Amino acid sequence: MTEIKFPKEWLLNIKNIDQLASLVSVSTINLLKIEKKIPVFYYEKTISKGNKERVLFVPALELKKVQRKILNNILNFKFPFYTHGGISGRSIITNARMHLSQKWVMCLDIKDFFPSIHYKKIYKNFILLNCSSRVSKLLTHLTTYKYQLPQGTPTSPAIANIILYNLDKRIFGLCRMKNLKYSRYFDDIAISGSSNPKSILKPYSTKL
Repeated sequence: MTEIKFPKEWLLNIKNIDQLASLVSVSTINLLKIEKKIPVFYYEKTISKGNKERVLFVPALELKKVQRKILNNILNFKFPFYTHGGISGRSIITNARMHLSQKWVMCLDIKDFFPSIHYKKIYKNFILLNCSSRVSKLLTHLTTYKYQLPQGTPTSPAIANIILYNLDKRIFGLCRMKNLKYSRYFDDIAISGSSNPKSILKPYSTKL
């Protein structure tokens, strides 16, 4: 798989825990205390969506505040226009609007979207965003639960978009060559155009 190359303006350059603690407005001591207590900071909540049930892992307020700071002060990236999930000003409506009046519209679903994003993948991406190993590990601990990206935390949508940055970019590039439109809203991928977009999937996989 092609190595991920993030935009230069995304590089975080966080090299020590004191620097990270300052960014999230928590003392280094308290941040490390929170890290040790991660397993007790979550509770499970099941919600129904149509005929499907989804399990949310909801963080306690103390952890949620830190995650919100991570989102606002660290992961506040400008994602590409074709990414719509979890981004202010974009929604399922703006995602659908991109494909209005197209002859062909193909919709795909990424299976087990949040649970399929493993903590090792998240750690690797923080490294690629130019964080030190210890900072990457701490950020991963603060944003994951049960070795996966939990659905129900402030940081999960942004991290999912980071993980899928390379995949989005490659599919978008392929669609552009075929004069097709591409967008993604969380786990829902949409491709449309005047010709059948099915052919572009033959050499492709959406496995995370």
